[in-house]
Amino acid sequence: MPPTRKRRGRRELTDEELAAIRERNEQLLDHAEEALHDPAEVADRLRTVLATGSTGSLLHYSLRNLILLTQQAEERGIDLTEVDTGKGWRTRGRHILPGERALYLTQPTSDPKGQDGETSGGDAGESAASSGGSDGTEEGARRPRFRMSPRFDLSQTGDLPHIGTEDPENPAPCVHCAAPADQPCMAECDCAYCQASRAAVTTTEPGETIWASLVIQIEREGYTFDWPADPQHLGESYPRNLAVADHDTRALHVAPDASAADPDALAAITVALADILTQPREEAETGDVTDLGDGDGR
Repeated sequence: MPPTRKRRGRRELTDEELAAIRERNEQLLDHAEEALHDPAEVADRLRTVLATGSTGSLLHYSLRNLILLTQQAEERGIDLTEVDTGKGWRTRGRHILPGERALYLTQPTSDPKGQDGETSGGDAGESAASSGGSDGTEEGARRPRFRMSPRFDLSQTGDLPHIGTEDPENPAPCVHCAAPADQPCMAECDCAYCQASRAAVTTTEPGETIWASLVIQIEREGYTFDWPADPQHLGESYPRNLAVADHDTRALHVAPDASAADPDALAAITVALADILTQPREEAETGDVTDLGDGDGR
């Protein structure tokens, strides 16, 4: 029998299965890295996210993870709207439909063995190639650890039989809105699952959310977000180009007329961020087991 390794909460994986997972993840990361070097594709990916109309965690993910998600979704014909972990969707009263396969992104882990569980929500700018440590040591600061973590789009989920009870796996009438056990809650229900679902949606405009996320990512790379910038810092490319990264001064200059309501401005900032992310750096450290579970709908 082939050697196996323990996978928490699920059956053990053989070495052959682990090798296949690593190969899949390497292909996904290589594909995303290629996209980061292509300004036109970076801009298109950003516009794809804006076009989803999403108001949730999708808008908070790092540029690398947005590229990972949109590439995989495009290959499978999935129109991204809102993504979450399997656990996150269950908390929000939904389950992963049978046969659905996860979309994967990178997630930082502080566990030396890389055994952190999945977490919901955006990553606020973390990426597999960003700097910053995870183990508190100088060496760890140079070599952060990242895992591949599964997410599912809303279209890959369905309502649980009932979401208004303490245990959604055992349906019962909702104690708040009295919805039948085999039906979802009524509109404006205030049970724990409905509250969790509403809390996952931001009330800000998508452009404002993405702008804020881009600023976080830029500053985490050690660059100053210079806006509104003096047009002379933008060089001859202005006004055609609304954002320029200066690697000597470590500043990203953004035109004074750029705004979160302008998709072209957001695309320009995103392309400049990709330029920053593709500058030479030490590679981030990855762990051994490269999958965090909940990778399919069962």
